[in-house]
Amino acid sequence: MQRELKHFIRHKFIYHDVVTLGNYDGDTITFKTHIAGYDYGFGVLIHSPAEFGPFKVRLYGVDTYEMRGGTPETKKLALEAREFVTSKLEEYESRITIQTFKADSFGRYLAHVYFRDTEEERDLSKMDLLQYLLVKKGLTTGRYEDLLEGTQARNI
Repeated sequence: MQRELKHFIRHKFIYHDVVTLGNYDGDTITFKTHIAGYDYGFGVLIHSPAEFGPFKVRLYGVDTYEMRGGTPETKKLALEAREFVTSKLEEYESRITIQTFKADSFGRYLAHVYFRDTEEERDLSKMDLLQYLLVKKGLTTGRYEDLLEGTQARNI
């Protein structure tokens, strides 16, 4: 199933109403979903109901500290990032949207993860971006100030 998904999710897809199955280290999350849509650009998004998953996504554009290896301080930061992401995934539970871009070398899909205020919201520009929240909280390994500019996140 993962091999089939790798080919299918390679393009820019948007998944609404995803279910979180796991969160490894803050930047790798496992989901499944029942509603997918292909973004054709120019505001055209075609939705198709079908079950996809489980599939792993890697947060596009940020790194959190690794759970294994490193120093006690970096492990503490990794646990903090995982707990923060888990709390946000639980808080928004059925109001999570994923936008995939491509698969990485480990078979995970590089993706943006968004949180919606309402079940009906489908406009990405009105949603909070998880990567932004991680950077704002200082839970990433590098300098991602460019992610802070021009990106939305109302609630931290």
